[in-house]
Amino acid sequence: MKTLFNYFILIMALGISSNIKAQYQTIANGNWHSSSTWLNGNIPPATIIPAIQAIDSITIKHDVLFDNNQEELYFVKNKFSINQGAKLTITSLDTFLTAQPSPSDTPTFIVNGELKIQNRAAFQTNIGSATYQRVFFNNTVIVESSSFCWIISHKEFKNIGQVSMLDSNDFRIVVEDRGNAFQYGDITIGSGNYFILSTNDGDVQNKATISSINDNQISISSGNTGNIINYKKVLSSGTNTMIDLIAEKGSVYNYDLINSPLGPITIVINNKLNSNDGLINSTSGVIQGSTVTITTGNDTTQISKNDGAIIGGTITLDHTYFQGFGNFCAQSMITVSESSITGNLDLCSTNFGSFGIINVSSYIASSITNCQKGICTYTGVNENTVTTEVNVYPNPANEFIKIESLNKIHSISIYNSYGQEVLYNEINSTFKQIGLGELSPGIYLYKIKTEFGYNSGRIVVQ
Repeated sequence: MKTLFNYFILIMALGISSNIKAQYQTIANGNWHSSSTWLNGNIPPATIIPAIQAIDSITIKHDVLFDNNQEELYFVKNKFSINQGAKLTITSLDTFLTAQPSPSDTPTFIVNGELKIQNRAAFQTNIGSATYQRVFFNNTVIVESSSFCWIISHKEFKNIGQVSMLDSNDFRIVVEDRGNAFQYGDITIGSGNYFILSTNDGDVQNKATISSINDNQISISSGNTGNIINYKKVLSSGTNTMIDLIAEKGSVYNYDLINSPLGPITIVINNKLNSNDGLINSTSGVIQGSTVTITTGNDTTQISKNDGAIIGGTITLDHTYFQGFGNFCAQSMITVSESSITGNLDLCSTNFGSFGIINVSSYIASSITNCQKGICTYTGVNENTVTTEVNVYPNPANEFIKIESLNKIHSISIYNSYGQEVLYNEINSTFKQIGLGELSPGIYLYKIKTEFGYNSGRIVVQ
């Protein structure tokens, strides 16, 4: 595959040298490379560098198998279409590429029938900057058996069909040039998959169910200024599925259920343009994960409305400005770091069980309720603050950290970004050096128990 990308610079330098604008369509079921499959026996010509073959359109009207285990590149100027009732199955062990020859053309990639990529096949709709302008999934797309599929569009992606990913695939849908992604058809994700739906400054709208089983990574992002708007369920029923929503300078709006009870959910919003927008979780919105981390990256972006619920084993609000009413419920620990909370924040409704530790290392001007269900430690501005002075250094750390306090320290627990306890140490003194040799570089949460309460924070391991 890398050979084709190396050729791209040569393609741009030479330009499109051929004037071929033929229209190719199938007349029977068969193999892509068989003349009996195509009208007048004309097989669509693959590009042979540097003789660029520009095709006007390719229309699949029958069941066609593409199984040539060689890199092949097709430049389509107008439309690549799989008609209703037809099927294109790609089983090539290498790469089958389709692309436009120049930015001035606006070709469209349409699946009205069925597109199936299987048996470790690799399929892309771009090479370099040569990409379809619009991509439409109107029926069925199946990616299975350790296959690789990148669908890249410059202007628009719309799915109103059914997308299925079986085991161990890499499936990415990318919309560039501020185009929008409209996800209106159900997506089913099996085990061990990597699924990305992203735009470059365009909006991502989800109005259908995205469901996942085990060990998947689901990433939905909207570039620098786009928004993520979720109207339907994003579900994970299995273990170790990661769900990331990344809006950068845009906003995340949730009107339904985002649920990963056995895996982490991360929401990243770096909105510095409009302090009234950030994460907006509506009355009907529920965000539930084994851990839920919300990071805004600055103190002006708000969780401006949380009328629903945000639930997790561990909940982390980092640089987050919360204003309004809502409830946060954690099974183990809620950490509010360098954030501001105003309004009435119900940290755990009785509908969602009880939590353990709440640590707020920020400034607070709010009423916080239901603290009797766990141990609440506030190290901010509050009349009932319990101060437990504990020094943890060096931070960042390499091989060890030192912990000291004027009060007796009972124990320390260290958690990774998924909320999993990765280190526990009994101390029972006022000083202890803890080895970090078993921890990989990254950001960790610590929870220290003293004779007067708890102290929590973050440690960076280099």
